[in-house]
Amino acid sequence: MRTIKFRMWSKEAEKFFYNPDVVYDCLKLSQLPATADLFPDMVWQQFTGFYDKNQIPIFEGDIVKDTFYQEITAKIVYSLGCFWLASNMGQNSERELYDSSQYSLEVVGNIFESKA
Repeated sequence: MRTIKFRMWSKEAEKFFYNPDVVYDCLKLSQLPATADLFPDMVWQQFTGFYDKNQIPIFEGDIVKDTFYQEITAKIVYSLGCFWLASNMGQNSERELYDSSQYSLEVVGNIFESKA
């Protein structure tokens, strides 16, 4: 069975929240018309179901180094129903996350806290 987890980035606090109770409650409330405006600074990111070579969970928005085909640094994005490695390496700069081995991936940052 697939593990579904989210983390929540607060732009105001400039930190992640991982507690499932807090994250899911805020996510639910943000979807209701009466309370949607309570969370304007929150960004939710989903767990990909993959771990890197150091057993760190990989989330949407993470920056990873991948050495499977060639060494690249890429951002994890969700598009067309799956997670992708998106890099700035040229024409074929995207490939599906499952095309890489968990032993070749290493989380090196994320889009909020890294300058990469």
